[in-house]
Amino acid sequence: MNSRSKTLLRIYIALVFTFLLPFYSMACRCVPISLESSYTASSHVALVKVLKIEFDSKDVTKLVLTARVIEQLKGKKTTKYKADATFYEEPTIDGLTGRYGCSLNINAGSTWLIFASSSERIPFFHYCSNSTDNNKLITENLAKIRSGFN
Repeated sequence: MNSRSKTLLRIYIALVFTFLLPFYSMACRCVPISLESSYTASSHVALVKVLKIEFDSKDVTKLVLTARVIEQLKGKKTTKYKADATFYEEPTIDGLTGRYGCSLNINAGSTWLIFASSSERIPFFHYCSNSTDNNKLITENLAKIRSGFN
C-alpha cells in the first residue's frame, strides 16, 4: 500500500469514527427483559387510553399523561402517569441539528399497556419498560398476564 492510499485510509477511518460512531453510541438500547420480569418489577400495570399529554412543569424531561384506565392489572388505579421525554440535539453530517432521544411516541387518543414504577408520587414509565401501544403486543401480553404467564 502506497503512502497516498494509507493517508486516504486514515482519513476514511477518522471520518467513520467522527460521524458514525457518535450516532451509534446515542442509539436507544435496552437490556432485554421478559414480560414476566417487567410485570414483577413494576408497581403499576394498566391498560389505559391517553386523554391528555403535557410536559411536567418541574422536569421538562418528563411528560405527564392524563389517562382513562381500561383495566388495572397491578397496583393502585391512577389517572396520571409520567413518561420519559428525554431528547438531545446533535449536529448531523450535513451540519443541521437533529433531534434524537429515547422518548416514547405517545399520542392523545392512543391505548397503552403501561408497566410503571412509583418511586415518585406519579407512576413513571420509559422506553425500556416494555410499555407499548402496539395492538398486537397488547393483546398477546394481556393474555400472558391474565394466564399467570403459563
